[in-house]
Amino acid sequence: MKGYPVSQKLAILIILIPALFTALSPGLQKKFIITKASPYITKYNQFYRYLTFQLFPNLYESDILLCFVIFYLLQPLERCFGSKKYLSIIICLIFYNIILTGGIHLLWCKLLLNKIHNTNEDLNTDYGVGLPTGLISTLLGLLHFVKKYVPIKYNWEFKLGSTATTNNNSITNVIIFNDQFYLNVMYFLLILNNLSTSFFMFSSWCIGVLLDVGILPGMNWRIPILFNDDSNKTRRNLITRASSLNNTHYQPEEEEEDDDDEHNAEPPRPLAVQVLNTLNNS
Repeated sequence: MKGYPVSQKLAILIILIPALFTALSPGLQKKFIITKASPYITKYNQFYRYLTFQLFPNLYESDILLCFVIFYLLQPLERCFGSKKYLSIIICLIFYNIILTGGIHLLWCKLLLNKIHNTNEDLNTDYGVGLPTGLISTLLGLLHFVKKYVPIKYNWEFKLGSTATTNNNSITNVIIFNDQFYLNVMYFLLILNNLSTSFFMFSSWCIGVLLDVGILPGMNWRIPILFNDDSNKTRRNLITRASSLNNTHYQPEEEEEDDDDEHNAEPPRPLAVQVLNTLNNS
């Protein structure tokens, strides 16, 4: 993950923050997330949780591991957009999840749950669906961008066997997978692990779609980050190194040529230099 600074730092934070909570103050993060709508929202009116439910992950090891693996698999998306735009999209998704997903949840709590509580006060102790904790909502929004902008590199087939037909021909049953199969499995396990909040995860995915099509502003916004884009830096280093090799090791030899055109011809360039020059001119 050396050339992907955003993915690297997010993966470290996903592991580091729960570890710090566990070591310093176990259970403290439960004061900032929304695991249940009641009594935190409906009775105690702790609306500050809508600002912090994405910043403090729950201490479920499976969710932490799945988020870590998914961010690792989203490196092609950072390479596609660049580190600055990739981080800007993540910040926009976090902001719109606070406004829209949190707003839908608050409206649901106040309108629906309050009516239920008026008929049965005992339900006010522990009732209602919470919101996805940590960066799960952000990952659901990034799923749309992965499917739209990251190209599929290869496909592979899984043959189930052959089926005989009436014309004495056989049809081979084949299931086709692509290189995003492992990513799809990780997303499926993440959704299955938080099935009670599936409606709000779907709203997070819709936020990603609305952000991409331009209904929600922020797609063309760039955040000025302090760290450098290592991918562009690595590419510049390769170009500089190839240019130095071209100037040092491929000097034309002085030979007596009868033909002036052959004597003044440019020396052959290495293949790496030709490829890099082609990328720079495109």
